Amino acid sequence: MLIPLRDRSVLRLSGEDTRKLLQGIITNNVTLLESQPVIFSALLNPQGKFLHDFFLVRDGDDLLLETETIQMERLLKLLTLYRLRAKITFTPLSHWHVYASTQPYIDHNAVAYADPRHPDMGMRILSPHPLFTAIANDYSEFSFQDVLVVQGEEDFSV
Repeated sequence: MLIPLRDRSVLRLSGEDTRKLLQGIITNNVTLLESQPVIFSALLNPQGKFLHDFFLVRDGDDLLLETETIQMERLLKLLTLYRLRAKITFTPLSHWHVYASTQPYIDHNAVAYADPRHPDMGMRILSPHPLFTAIANDYSEFSFQDVLVVQGEEDFSV
C-alpha cells in the first residue's frame, strides 16, 4: 500500500562541500551514507535543544533531505546561515511527492529507501511525479507509538 505523506517536503543538497558541512552540524555521522542509502538525523541549537529532524538520502553525488513541510523554510534558513563560503547548493524540490509504503516499491524515476528508524516502518518513496497507485489517504492508520518512533517536531517538544 502506498500512502501519500502530504506534510513532507524534499530539499536537494549538492556541491563538493555538502558532506563536510553536514558532518559538522547534524547529530548523525554523514560518512554512514558511504555504506548505506539513508540516515535519520537532527539539527540542534548550540545548547543542544532540538530544532529539526530529517532523513538524508543518497542520490548520486547529491543528497536529498526529507523533512516536515512546516520545518522546511526554517531549516533552509539555518543551513544557508551555516553554509558561509562552502560550495553547496540547496534546491527545494517543491514539485516532488513523498510516500510511505508497507511493501518494497520500485520506480526507476523515484528514490525509495527503508525507514532507518525501525524495521516495521516500511519504505519511503521520494518521487518527482505523482504515483497514481497511492491508495490510502494518509498515514493515520499506522500507529507510530506502536513502534516507539517520533514523528516530527511535535513529538520532540517538551
